[in-house]
Amino acid sequence: VEPCPFMGRKVQIYSAGDRHSLLRSDDGKFWSFGENSQGQLVRTINLGNVNANPYVEEIPRTNFGLGNQPLLGFEVGDDHSLVQTHRPYCRFGNHSIDKREPCFPCEPGSFTDERGTLTSFNFSFDQSVQHPYVTLYNVTYLSPPTIISCTACAAGNFSDLAGSSVCGTCPAGTYAFQGASTCHQCEPGSVSGAMA
Repeated sequence: VEPCPFMGRKVQIYSAGDRHSLLRSDDGKFWSFGENSQGQLVRTINLGNVNANPYVEEIPRTNFGLGNQPLLGFEVGDDHSLVQTHRPYCRFGNHSIDKREPCFPCEPGSFTDERGTLTSFNFSFDQSVQHPYVTLYNVTYLSPPTIISCTACAAGNFSDLAGSSVCGTCPAGTYAFQGASTCHQCEPGSVSGAMA
């Protein structure tokens, strides 16, 4: 006989439906038992079967999102269960469609110093691969529209890594347009200065 996996734990929160129950143990794990005919046990065991599952079994963390959304709480009705999960905010230098994981790194030439930056549609920022002596009046976008949401580095600054949370300043004798991933040497006989 296998020992009950719940042995040695204490019930911290308990909620019962008509023929099923969910509970949280004192170690923060979530458990369920009873009928699972409509998935109310938040597990696949006996799914669709009206016969009750009499054994208390842990609700796997991998049941939510990509396995990265911890279960925070629950409510139980007669024949259903409602669970509350958590998805972490994106870290600095990353963005997503709703500010939460899964996240995407800022592309070179851009940055974000905020957690949970929203994704928006725009043109690629990085103009560093253009001819180094191009004027501001004939700057063209080099790539088709792409999903970005980070802030373009200001003129005279650059970000050479994806996922940057800051932009660096171009050294003396070099320049960069807004959204650059590298700095370029100034044309012979010219000097670098702030570009607005």
